[in-house]
Amino acid sequence: SRVYRLVESNLDVLKHASVVRVPTNEITDENARSLKRITHSTLLRVTNDIRDERQFNTAVARLMELANALSSFTPKDDKDRRVMRESVEILLSCLCPFAPHMTEELWNLIGNDTFLSTERWFAVDNDALAQDSVTIVLQINGKIREQFTAKAGLSKEELEHDIMSREETKKRIEGKKV
Repeated sequence: SRVYRLVESNLDVLKHASVVRVPTNEITDENARSLKRITHSTLLRVTNDIRDERQFNTAVARLMELANALSSFTPKDDKDRRVMRESVEILLSCLCPFAPHMTEELWNLIGNDTFLSTERWFAVDNDALAQDSVTIVLQINGKIREQFTAKAGLSKEELEHDIMSREETKKRIEGKKV
């Protein structure tokens, strides 16, 4: 399976990475932040799919999306390796109800001494879910005129200042009441 090949091809990285989680605010690499965000978003959605919605096909599809994100991730330093290990452990934990024998073997291969089926379900890191940036859509007279990215968490005043300082926006609203 793709998950087995993913773990097998990254076995050295996963075995030697610390199991200590990296707090989201300490991750500087954008790819690692993105992987952590995808991982915890997947964990949240799969938990909901299994526990509340009983949507098992959807849960498996989400896990394959996480496996794809992991496949394209290349760790550069120790923090990246720790993020990758966390993501793989969460992937295996979420996949365990569907493929228990394979996930138990992979759990053991990456250096864990316990049975995955006896481990507690991972908790979602809400800090990891927060977006670093958001897409702003500018509408003038009911029509979409611009889309741009802004830093998440800006106040209304800061966002207005950013929008009004854009040359394209100044041209579009010239002579119009805002």
